[in-house]
Amino acid sequence: MKVPTNQPYSVNMTLRSIVPILATAIVATQSGNAQVPTKSPLTKPMVPLSGTKVIPLGQKKGFKTGIVDMATNIGSFKIVSPGEVKSFGKIDIEFNGSVLIIGLNGTVIPSAGLRNEYSNAKHERTGYNGKGKLTIEGEWTAIQFFGRDMRAHWEGLGICRLYGEFDKNLDTGTFTIKGDKVRAWNQGGNMFVLPRGEDNSPTPRVKKADG
Repeated sequence: MKVPTNQPYSVNMTLRSIVPILATAIVATQSGNAQVPTKSPLTKPMVPLSGTKVIPLGQKKGFKTGIVDMATNIGSFKIVSPGEVKSFGKIDIEFNGSVLIIGLNGTVIPSAGLRNEYSNAKHERTGYNGKGKLTIEGEWTAIQFFGRDMRAHWEGLGICRLYGEFDKNLDTGTFTIKGDKVRAWNQGGNMFVLPRGEDNSPTPRVKKADG
């Protein structure tokens, strides 16, 4: 299961995929009008229906994982699944903006300052807005961030598409995969595969001819 590692993606792909709640939220954060709830936000994790810790399918199949640190002052990213299995792992995201989680089989723990503004059980989507930290663990179809002042640490497997905007210092953001050099997000878009340089394809079985 090889996945492309050097194909950029367009800004339009990112913008078309962002649901209205994310667009509304980033406008609020950019204008400085984002409101922090006065009531206590949801702090309990979303527990799987089974009540047991989720073991992602990719982990069961023995797929290798990697570690990456990401940072941007303004931008967006989207973690997507590589195909045969869902993306998985544990990711901590500190941000000011919005995060949309799709198809999560696992847990999510929001800190104070974040509110669960969108939830659609039928389509397995939930969205958080505000300023704080999310810890997501398990497997998921996609995780999408849109906003400012983002720092993330992810250990797992998946594909991540990045789009950065220039800040006041003309920086777009950086990502560093363990074992590799620091790389820029780039305004025109960038992407990476975690783990770096790994092919998680199953070993093909060759049937020997009789005789």
